[in-house]
Amino acid sequence: MIAKRQFHKILRVKLLKKIKSEENEEILRRRTRLTIN
Repeated sequence: MIAKRQFHKILRVKLLKKIKSEENEEILRRRTRLTIN
C-alpha cells in the first residue's frame, strides 16, 4: 500500500516535470518566432 502511494507520487512528479518542460519549450518556441519575425 505504501509502495503504491510512493509510486503514484513519483508518477505525479514525473508528469509535472514533463508538463513544465513542454511549457518551457512552447515559450522558447514563441520567443524564437518573435525574434525571427
